[in-house]
This record gives sequence, structure tokens and C-alpha cells, in this order.
Amino acid sequence: MKRWAFAALLSFASLWLCGCDGDPLLPEPPDCSPDGQKSFVQTILSSIYLWADKTPQHLDLSKLNTPQEVLEAMAYRPAVGGFDKWSSIVDLAPYVAYFQRGEAVAFGYSTAFTSQGELRVTWVVKSSPAGAAGLTRGATILEIGGRSIADIVHNNLWQEVLGPNEKGASVVHRIRNLDGTVTDMTISKDVVEFDRVPVVKVIPTESGKVGYLLYMGFVAPSEADLRMAFDQLRTEHVDSLVVDLRYNGGGYVYLAGILGSLIAGPAFEGKALLRNTYNSTWSQYDSEMKLTAEPQAVGVRKVVFLTSDQTASASELLINGLEPFLDVKLVGDRTYGKPVGADVWQQCNLAITVITFRSLNALDHGDYFDGLPVDCEQPDDLDRQLGDPEEGRLRQALMLLNNGACLPHRDLTRPPTITIDIARAREQLEKLRPAEMNSMQ
Repeated sequence: MKRWAFAALLSFASLWLCGCDGDPLLPEPPDCSPDGQKSFVQTILSSIYLWADKTPQHLDLSKLNTPQEVLEAMAYRPAVGGFDKWSSIVDLAPYVAYFQRGEAVAFGYSTAFTSQGELRVTWVVKSSPAGAAGLTRGATILEIGGRSIADIVHNNLWQEVLGPNEKGASVVHRIRNLDGTVTDMTISKDVVEFDRVPVVKVIPTESGKVGYLLYMGFVAPSEADLRMAFDQLRTEHVDSLVVDLRYNGGGYVYLAGILGSLIAGPAFEGKALLRNTYNSTWSQYDSEMKLTAEPQAVGVRKVVFLTSDQTASASELLINGLEPFLDVKLVGDRTYGKPVGADVWQQCNLAITVITFRSLNALDHGDYFDGLPVDCEQPDDLDRQLGDPEEGRLRQALMLLNNGACLPHRDLTRPPTITIDIARAREQLEKLRPAEMNSMQ
């Protein structure tokens, strides 16, 4: 089909930004007029869309102004128990930059809302403008562009205060550092190359060597980083693994296949990591992704994944896919909940991402729309660096590997400084940048 061969982007899907012959959905050449683009979106949603049977049968396109409005009118989003939060239409250039090059115009920091309503910094790319300004993990963002976080959330001012996605756009951030000092930082946007596998280490424990790696996103350049990391872990003969996916929103699914194979080893070559099923009209595109023998594989039997509500899509697919074969445990918070995948079409200057298939593991387990549950709950320890054995989630994982038990919760909370609707705030931020495209600002 003439979907992108964007090489198995799941839960973005499966194909590349190329034109393969014979796509019955995409005219040649594409009609880039407003009416042509609206008609194309309607065609996809009424045919290959996973919930095509639930879309409106008669839609007057003349009453809709943009392809985005057609998508919103047709997407399966019932008021109660809704499913499709992910089909989207975005500009082509930033989409390609992120998934193929691991880049975006950004400040270079990630954030998360705590249960106390604070917006705290979870990760900073050292080479980014935020890193150069001195921003560090654990800092609390009090204001952006002179507006309090509560004000920004209440009035949905994110786009206004964060400024245009252009190099050189500068914004003042008021920051409370871990030592309690408050600083105003002027940070300018630039092209940031995201960290992919920034931490790899071996931790000696009473039950053997534990390999730890932090994986930030399933983007194309990360394959080389993963292979290098696992070659190091294999050389050091690790006995078990901790894979930190707490900030990994997913991406290319073929990388989930590679990572699963690097973890499981050649003993499971040929086993199905995932099974993708389309709607009944398009069942000829059903497929399996099998584990492969990789030269850098460690072949462990115990793996602990560190997760959060930002652990999404291909990250969840990997975890669910390995559970039939390995002793898989989760530490942290319940995952995001995206057990479906999308195909992606290039239509002129747009990337049209539409949910087209369910993803199941070898035991046909899936449909985890509420996320994957954890074995040991543990808040994100923002007072410590990732990879520190005393960091809350990693400490829990090491205890689980050594003793098979969960530690009591550490009280990592602080008194709230603002009162906000956290769910609303998270929804607003995800609209700025989809889960798979990282939460980096």
C-alpha cells in the first residue's frame, strides 16, 4: 500500500514514507486541494480505520473546513468508554524530524505533573538550550512566560506561553531548584537531538549482575544505541535486566521487535512478539512480528520494566509481548494504555495517522486500554538521578529481583504549591505533542 513505510511505527505503524505501488486509498498524484485532503481523510476513516463500522455513513464535507475537522467528525470517540484518542493529523516536517532523526525544535526538557499538582522537570538534554541554562532534573517550574502553571492550565495557555516552534524563540521560566532557591531562566528553542539510551550500567547485587538501561524513545537512530548498549551488557555477563521506560512514549514498532530480541535472546527466535489484526475488510494485512536472533542479545530470563503513565504504545507492546516468554515485572505506575496501532499516510504536507489495528501478544492478550498494572507501585523519585541504585523505582526493581518482594513506599511527596486539574493539564500537553513524540518541550 502507499502508506508510509515509516518502518513499523506502532503503535504507530508499519510502513515507510515511500510510495509503494497499488494503494487503493491514495490517488496518484495526490490531490492537495482542501477538498481533496478532506475527501482522502474520509476515505481512510470509512475503510481501513479500525472502527470504520462505527463512523458516520453520510458526512457533508462541504460543512467541514479542514482535514482535521473531518477526522474529529468521524473518529470513534463515544462520550462514555471512548477508544480513539490517537488518530491525528500533523505537519509532515516535524513528524519526520522526530521519528527518523530523533530531533525537534524545543527547549530540551521533559516534565510531569506530580500528584501534588507541581510541574517538575523529569529529564534535561545536556546539549540542549535548557541544559546550557542550568536546568536540572527535579526542578519545579513555577511560571512560564510570566504566567503561573495554574493560570496556564485553567486557560489552556500552553501554546501562547511556550511560543512558536522556531529556532531562537525565547521564554522566561521561573524555576524552584532542589535546594529551594528560585531562579528565572531565559531559555531559547533550538534543534534538539533527543537522548535515546543515555544511561547504561551494570549493578552488582547479591543475586548477580543487574544490567540497567534508560531508553527514551523508539526513534530510528536509537537502533545503533540499543545494539551498543546490549553489546556492553552481554560482554559483562549480566544475569537480569532493568529496562527504564518511564518516559518512553513509543514510536517505531520494528524497534520493539529488536529490543525484545536483544532481551530474550536466540532461545526464543521465531516466537511471536505481537500479532496485529485489522478490521474484517482489511484482514489481508494481519501480521506477526517474530523475535529474532541478534548478536548483541543478553538472553536473560528476568526483566523488570520501570514504567509510568508516560510509558506508551510501542513500550507497552514490548512489555506485553515478552510476558509469555520471560519473568516480566513492572515497577512504578500503571502505563498509559494504548493497545492499538496506526498506519501513517503522507498527504501533501500532512502526516495522517489513523488507528488501524489491534496488537496482541502470543497468548492473544491485549486490549489494555486502562494501561498495564505494576507489580510494585513507586512514585518517580525526582530528587535522584536516573540510574542511581537509590533512586526509588530502581531501588524497588533491585529488591524485586533479589528478594521477590516490594519495598514499602518511600514518601517522596512535598506539600502542594498549586491546585490544578492534573488530568486536564496532561490532556492539554498531549495535544501539543502526541505521546509517541515524547513529552519534550
